[in-house]
Order: sequence, then structure tokens, then C-alpha cells
Amino acid sequence: DMVALEVKAVRDAVGIMDVTAFTKVLIEGPDAYALLDRLTANRMPQKTGSITLTHMLNRRGRIELETTIVRMADDKFYLVCAAFFEQRLLDHLDQQRVAEDFAITALSPDWSALSLNGPRARDVLAACTNADLSNAGFRWLSAQEITIAGHMVWAFRMSYAGELGWELHMPNAACLDVYNALWAAG
Repeated sequence: DMVALEVKAVRDAVGIMDVTAFTKVLIEGPDAYALLDRLTANRMPQKTGSITLTHMLNRRGRIELETTIVRMADDKFYLVCAAFFEQRLLDHLDQQRVAEDFAITALSPDWSALSLNGPRARDVLAACTNADLSNAGFRWLSAQEITIAGHMVWAFRMSYAGELGWELHMPNAACLDVYNALWAAG
């Protein structure tokens, strides 16, 4: 019964879920794009603020893991994948290094993430930020830095729940304030 109520709430209104367990890795440097482009099956995000869901491949062309790649700047990429892939991702990136110049930072221990989904997700988020959350201002599969409860948050317009939604990634110290603001708004 409890699960049915949660599903109904997300389908009809809005729901929030803590997805902090996701792996969160930052790759930056002059050769970050070249490395990721060489290791992934899909086209890399071309513009800052764009998002791609892709598979990371090994040297034989077989799938190592699935990851979301967010282009934060020309030479800065944020990767998100399942929690159990963190060490595999870090090892794979390090093992595939040829002569590229890039740095890998595991953010998982220091960063939290929340998922806000449902037809009222925009209303709840809009009550907590001044960012333009319209379809034109914040398109599907795009990323922006926004402010919630006085904290800078990386907001990704995406949803694996099949509803309107955002993933919100932030330093651990901001998560409770962001969560409380969203909860109070919706």
C-alpha cells in the first residue's frame, strides 16, 4: 500500500527521492573530452550544459558500464552512474589513460543528490529558485547551476521516472537545506 501511494504521488503530483548513492565523478582537463569521446558509444555532449546517457566501452568494444555525462564546461565533465560502478569507473578511466592530460575527482563521498519528479516538479522547484524552469529556459537533457536555499546546485533536467523531473547535485553540507526547501514548497 505504501509503495502504491508513493507511485500515485509521483504520477499525479510530485515526489522527492534521495539518490546520493549514485557514483559522482568529475573529469577535467585539456584532454578530458578526447578521453571520454574515445571510451563512449554515444556522441559526447557538444555544448556546455548538455547531457548524454551512454555506455562506456573497453578496448574490445564491450560495455563496461552505463553513465550519464554532463558537460559542465569545455574541459569539465560530470559523470553519474550506479553506486556499485564507482570503483569500476575510476579504475577503467585510469587504465585507459594514454598520454591525455586530465584529472579525475571522485565526488561521491562529498556530494549528495536529490531527484524531484512528477507533473508538479516544476511548481515545487520554481518556488525555491529564481531560475527559468520553462521548457525554453531549461530544456530536456540540459544542466544549469541554480540557487536553492542559498546554495549553488547543479540541476539536471532529466528523469528516469518517466515524469517531468530534475536531478539536483550539491555538496553534502547543502543537501538538508535544499531538501527542506523543496519539502516545504511541495
